[in-house]
Amino acid sequence: HCIHSAYMLQCLAASTRGHPVPPPADFLGYATTGGAALLGRGDIGRLAPGMAADLFAIDTRRMDYVGTRHDPLSLLAKVGIGAPTDMTMINGRIVWAKGEFPGLDEARLFAQAEAALATVEF
Repeated sequence: HCIHSAYMLQCLAASTRGHPVPPPADFLGYATTGGAALLGRGDIGRLAPGMAADLFAIDTRRMDYVGTRHDPLSLLAKVGIGAPTDMTMINGRIVWAKGEFPGLDEARLFAQAEAALATVEF
């Protein structure tokens, strides 16, 4: 939502200044390589060998994204993402896919949480 909000605010303010809004695809760079540079991190910010491999993927074959597939670099800025990702990877390891956390027994975790709460007095 931050990339989309930044782009939309720039579009809103464009009429009050003399220079144009940067291209929507540039906002992806501001968030990735720009964010990494701001943090002083050389191991994040782009997909390349030796990098951290933190990323997410979405299936753009949904009604939310009709008309956006021709320009995927601009999707985040122009439309944003309002639904959960289809896959999330942290440091090269898939931590979310197909609506669940691979390797996490949610039923067991739920039972443990319920048991812990049963011992707390409110």
